[in-house]
Amino acid sequence: MKVGILTYHRSNNVGAVLQNYALQQVLNKYGVENETIDYKCDFIEQNNRILFGKNLKANLKKLIELNTLIKREHKFKEFRKKYLLISPKVYSQSSIQNSNEIYDLFISGSDQVWNMKLNREDYNYFLKFVKDDSKKIAYAASFGYSVIPNEYEENTLNYLNKFKYISVREKQSKELLANYNIKSDVVLDPTLLLDSNKWEKIIKNLNIKKKFIFIYMVAYTPEILNDAIKYGKKNNCDVYCMHYNYKNFNNVKNVRSVSPDEFLYYIKNAEIVFCSSYHAVCFSILFKKKFFVALDTSVNNNNSRINTLLSNLDLNERIFEKNKEYNDEIDYRNTFIKLEKLKDDSFKFIEKTIMERNA
Repeated sequence: MKVGILTYHRSNNVGAVLQNYALQQVLNKYGVENETIDYKCDFIEQNNRILFGKNLKANLKKLIELNTLIKREHKFKEFRKKYLLISPKVYSQSSIQNSNEIYDLFISGSDQVWNMKLNREDYNYFLKFVKDDSKKIAYAASFGYSVIPNEYEENTLNYLNKFKYISVREKQSKELLANYNIKSDVVLDPTLLLDSNKWEKIIKNLNIKKKFIFIYMVAYTPEILNDAIKYGKKNNCDVYCMHYNYKNFNNVKNVRSVSPDEFLYYIKNAEIVFCSSYHAVCFSILFKKKFFVALDTSVNNNNSRINTLLSNLDLNERIFEKNKEYNDEIDYRNTFIKLEKLKDDSFKFIEKTIMERNA
């Protein structure tokens, strides 16, 4: 049996690429032949390209960060080439149906693949191109919104009802599906299915000598930035800030072209992690780091996946509060007892859905 994985592997986002790597490693562990389908979503490809349009302000921003964008693109290409098994054939929206001849099973998920705002209504991520509905599985898929927008609802439900098995990575998505009488399981993001020693094998050593704090801001949260800087001064630590703002932040070492394996180094070796990122939380837990996460305060936030994970592991106290005392350590013994149970549940879903076809 050969499994094709459909996800956002071409996105220059550390979480998207690392979850893809993790899912492949899990399938390898089960002896399942698999590869990531090299699918080009038009809208995501457009976002990755360094294009200049008619908007002068947008063009100026791109000029300012041009070197950063080029470096990031190069690093991600190198990581994919080294660590991901990707199909030799590249597929487009018009040719993706040809993959039916290659794969015996299709897995969509482990990212916001069902967020139609992110991919501009590309319903191929609902596996609409797969001819046999019994070959459709969703693993740890996510919507990125709490309510399906009206303009996407009809198509979304139509394609969801054709899946053989569905799992999602947050409680909110399970409840959303239940409102439409669609059954699903909540499973862990694939990154959490690999032990820390597996991740350590692919860390890129940056040889930073001085103690440092690591900040990763996806949602812009200035309060966590300010408190991290204060913490660094108080504890004589450098402060590295990974972000995607076109302007540098003051009083930190700005790192804006970080590869996935460099990202792992920053998390693993930081004295403390401050973040507004789901995958920064995942890896902070795996590496047993002290961390705090700021929730996104925007209306259309994606906090559900963070809240679900923290709640399941009894780590709600790690939600950032301004001017908080940051000296409390985390007793990870209880955390990992709960994590192992969640891992077992996730592996059972994989065994039930994927291995039954491989029997």
